Amino acid sequence: MHLFNDPIHGPIEIHPLLIKIIDTPQFQRLRDIKQLGTVHYVYYGATHSRFEHSIGTCYLAGKLIKKLKKKQPELGIDDEDVLCVQIAGLCHDLGHGPYSHLYQDDFLPRTTKWKHEDCSLKMFDHLMKENNMKTLFQEYGLGETHIEIIKVQIGPRAGDRTADDNHKRETECQEKLGSKKFLLDIVANKKNGVDVDKWDYIARDSYYLGLSSSLDHRRIIKMIRVIHGELCVRDKGMSSLYEMYSTRNSLHQKAYKHKTTRIVALMIAKAMNLVDDIVCVAGVEGAEGTKMSEATRDMFAFTNLTDHILHQILFHVSDDSRLRESKELLQRIKHRDLYRFVGELNPALSKKVRNKDTSQIVESFIQGLDGVEADDVLIDRVVFDYGYNGSGRENPLENMKIYKKDSPNTSTGITPDQVSTMLPQSFKKEEKFRFYCKRDDCLEAVKRRCSEWENESSHYDERALSDGSSYGSDS
Repeated sequence: MHLFNDPIHGPIEIHPLLIKIIDTPQFQRLRDIKQLGTVHYVYYGATHSRFEHSIGTCYLAGKLIKKLKKKQPELGIDDEDVLCVQIAGLCHDLGHGPYSHLYQDDFLPRTTKWKHEDCSLKMFDHLMKENNMKTLFQEYGLGETHIEIIKVQIGPRAGDRTADDNHKRETECQEKLGSKKFLLDIVANKKNGVDVDKWDYIARDSYYLGLSSSLDHRRIIKMIRVIHGELCVRDKGMSSLYEMYSTRNSLHQKAYKHKTTRIVALMIAKAMNLVDDIVCVAGVEGAEGTKMSEATRDMFAFTNLTDHILHQILFHVSDDSRLRESKELLQRIKHRDLYRFVGELNPALSKKVRNKDTSQIVESFIQGLDGVEADDVLIDRVVFDYGYNGSGRENPLENMKIYKKDSPNTSTGITPDQVSTMLPQSFKKEEKFRFYCKRDDCLEAVKRRCSEWENESSHYDERALSDGSSYGSDS
C-alpha cells in the first residue's frame, strides 16, 4: 500500500493497482483540469483539480465498501469487489474537458447529447489499452466481467450506445452481481444521488472555497447497511442526507453558478468557439490536429485537451480575425473587463421570459433600444435543484430506504415530515435568466430596460407558482 496525505481525508492508503492507474498520462491529465472551472475568478483559493477529487472519491468508495464487508459478511463482498468500486471511483471523472463542466455545458453545441460520463468510459478503455492494464488487472483477479462492472459503475451510459442498449447493459450487470447489485450505487447512485462522489466534492469544494460545511460523510457511512440488495440508511441519519442536498444547493448558489463564475465561463467558451477550427489539439503522432469540439472522438487528442488550451490560444500565431477576437476576449478576462451583470428574472414570476428561449428573449428585450444590437446582450439560463435527475419536483430521497435500530434487516420508505417539519415542502427546481451587457457604451440603456422588466415581474404571480407548471426550455 502507498500512503498519500489528503488535505480532506488525512493519511489514506492506496492499493498498488490504483497507483498503476494514477501513474498513467490519461489520469495525470486530471491535474490540469480545474475541479470548479472558473470559480477561482470569484473564490481565488478554489484552484484544486479533478486529480485530487478523483483520488478522494476512490478513498471514500473503498471506505464504504470495506465497512460493509466487515459489518455484513453475509453479503459476500470479496477483495475483487473492493478493487472494482475503488477503480470506478478513481476513474469516474476521466472524461472531463477543459474547465470541467464548461466544456460540456457552454462550449459544445447545446444540441449535442454528449456528457462527460460518456468520455470517462472512452478514456477508461483508452487507458486500459495504451498501458496494457488488462495484464495487471488479471494479476489481482480482475477479468473482463469485472471491467464491464467497473464501467457501469462509472456511468449509466456508454458513449454511442442507445438508451435501450445502456439499460440492457446495466441490467445484465445487475444480473451478474445478483445480491451485490448495490455495488453499482456506491460511486454514482442513479436512484437518489446519495453517493461517495458527492460526499467528496462537497467536503473538498467547501474547504477550498473557504465555506463552512457541517455535512459529516463519516457519520453517514457508519449508518449505511445493505438490505435486500439496496443501500439503506439508519432512520436518524436522514437529516444528514437532507443536509447534504441543502449544502449542495448552497454551493451552486454561492459558487458554482455565481454570476461572475458564469460570465467568465461564457466568455471563455466564446473564445474557444471562435478558434475551434484554428487552434487544434495534437492527437496521434503524425496525424493532423483535431478540433477542440471533436476531441471527444479521439482519445489521443482528448488526453492533450486541458485547461492549458487558453495558453495555446493566446500564443497561437495567425492573421485570422477570429483569433484576434478570441484573444481580445481572453485579455478582457485577464484585465477583469468582464461583461456587466444587469439583472435577472425568474420565469415563474415574469411573463417576459416564461416559456421562451434566450434568442426570443433577447429579440424582445432590445426592441426600442436605440444603438443596442442583439449581440450586445447576453442571457444565461441557470437552474438550481437538489441534484436528483427525476422530474425536478420530487423529494430527492423518496427512493432512499431506511431501517431502525431494533430492525436492522427491515427497510421502509420515509416521508419528509418524519424527518423534520422544517424541511422544504417543495423540491421543484428554480430557474433564472441572467442578463449581461457586453458594451459599456450601451450599459445604461440595458440597465434601464432590465429594471423595467424586473419591476413588471415584482408583483407576486400566485397562479404561476401554484399551478406546478415547468417554465423555460431545457435547450
